[in-house]
Amino acid sequence: VLAVSTHDDLLVFTDQGRVFKMKVFELPELPRQSKGRPLVNLLEFKAGERAVAFLGVKNFEAGSDYLTFASVGGIVKRTPLKDYRNVHKGGLIAVDIKEGDHLLDVTTTNGSDDILLATAQGMAIRFSEDDVRVMGRAAAGVKGIELAEGDSVVGVVKIPMIKDADGDPITANPAMSVLTITQHGYGKRTLVDE
Repeated sequence: VLAVSTHDDLLVFTDQGRVFKMKVFELPELPRQSKGRPLVNLLEFKAGERAVAFLGVKNFEAGSDYLTFASVGGIVKRTPLKDYRNVHKGGLIAVDIKEGDHLLDVTTTNGSDDILLATAQGMAIRFSEDDVRVMGRAAAGVKGIELAEGDSVVGVVKIPMIKDADGDPITANPAMSVLTITQHGYGKRTLVDE
């Protein structure tokens, strides 16, 4: 669920690494009981392509925001948000996805956040987004986590950092927790500092 204004841009990212842009008001407004319209009727998806991430953007030039991409194969990429301001109707390559991999999720970061990747076998890694250099729009990215045989990334979380008086990130909110839920419904809450 996204909270957006009708004049915001909606970025739609697909599992094959492409991005589409449309105005929110271009989405059909339908009654509550309606099932909605398939995205393939609104955007030019390729055969078998599916949407995996959605972002509402008010201003592509504001601040120094980045898009941080994570793939199922553990590849991470960081690109300036402003590189996506001129997406045409047919879409653009947002990230170069290698064969056998696909895009998992995209999140906005501010340049000083931490990123947490979690895998299907219960492993996790947390690192500063600065550890991932800023790349161009069509770049493939770098390895964010070493995966065991048969493992895959299933979640990516942005952890906002608290800054000191000089504006340098020093720590996460000590009360912030990560909620982990398994495929069979077991859950646990862990402080991010752990």
